Amino acid sequence: MRGRPVGDSDARRRDVADATLSVIAQSGLDGATLRAIAREASCTTGVLSHYFANKEDVLAFALESIFDALDDDIDRGARPRAGRTGLSALRTIARSALPIDDESRSLVSVWQSYVSKAEHNSRLAEIIRRRHGQLRDRFTALVERGQEDGSIRSDIAARDLGDVVNACVDGFARMAPLEAERLPRRRLLRLIDIQLQLIAA
Repeated sequence: MRGRPVGDSDARRRDVADATLSVIAQSGLDGATLRAIAREASCTTGVLSHYFANKEDVLAFALESIFDALDDDIDRGARPRAGRTGLSALRTIARSALPIDDESRSLVSVWQSYVSKAEHNSRLAEIIRRRHGQLRDRFTALVERGQEDGSIRSDIAARDLGDVVNACVDGFARMAPLEAERLPRRRLLRLIDIQLQLIAA
């Protein structure tokens, strides 16, 4: 089929992002060739070139999609609701970011591949710094909300507490897939709850 593919461009790009993440989960970043991504997305490499300039564009877009999904999770978890404090919203979001099932463990594996690659790839590093910074800002905003409603201690700066919770989640996410026996789902959730108890008012 010649010419520009017919269909929703945004939807097609999202399909390619999903296919890219799937390939990375199976074969790592080095195994995420355009041919492998196209095969996973049920298209040709020629179709990919209609939407992306090169492989780096594909990888960058897929990385952004990970953060987009996290933002959606935070939007849902942080939505004001009767009886929901800043602390309870933070608990919901922190728990949702943990690798507690096959899907989330796979995503964490993909994330680790990106972080390792970013050490020698300035474009991926910039995306991670920018989007992870925005993620930390959202944790801080929830802490501020908790300090205002009295559910989170106010004797420590909100940004510091937000960074502590964020670092805790990052640490568990990094190690849980490698230490499944030490950090099963039930214990991960309990450890996050302990951390949040330490910042509660």
